[in-house]
Amino acid sequence: MKNISKIPAVCAFFVFLLLATAAYVEPPSLLLEHVTGRYATWSGLELKGELQIFTGATGVVNKFTLSLAKPGMARLDTAEGSAVKNQARSNPAYEAMPEYRKAAFDLLLYSDQKVKLVDLLKGWGIDITSSHMGLLEKDPCIILGAPEAQSQTPQVWFNKDRYWPSRLILKSYAGEEKNIIDIRFIGWNLPVGADIMPAEIQIYMNGEKAETWKVKSMNRHPGLDHRFDI
Repeated sequence: MKNISKIPAVCAFFVFLLLATAAYVEPPSLLLEHVTGRYATWSGLELKGELQIFTGATGVVNKFTLSLAKPGMARLDTAEGSAVKNQARSNPAYEAMPEYRKAAFDLLLYSDQKVKLVDLLKGWGIDITSSHMGLLEKDPCIILGAPEAQSQTPQVWFNKDRYWPSRLILKSYAGEEKNIIDIRFIGWNLPVGADIMPAEIQIYMNGEKAETWKVKSMNRHPGLDHRFDI
């Protein structure tokens, strides 16, 4: 009977342990170490897919090729031409892209470099000293910047277990008008993403879908540097 009486106490202990583990939120410094430690330096990726634009010319679908040679080097080819960022310099087409699109690319490009990533997050107005838990499509995430409920405060989400970027919320200003940009990176674990890149990027502006990037194929191509001669 004495052993039976101990069962509720043992169960209570394990329930407490489970709740404590679930409630644990990694401190920002440790989270960033895990995020940047997860990625190898880019050795060359080529992604082909479809970009659907919902603003302006509603429903327009464009084919795209996105080449990533190494950190800081991205090239986007569409029917409209090429937009190239070659580390320190870019061509006019890249500079003319919407800031939210460049932010999405930069978050992916620099997720393996802690110093650069920290600079980006601070530049976007994200408080990197504050971490919280949140859910995105039922997946637990760690949020830097603000609690999930403060959806108009700049913040970045990382998957709790795999540490890939899952969401980025920014403020953008056009004159006196403030826009809330919500970028979601999904499908990392799908075959086309292969745990390397998201299979889809969804961009919302003030709650309305602005763009969807769907990757149809991804190939590794070491030595893409020649595509970045500008």
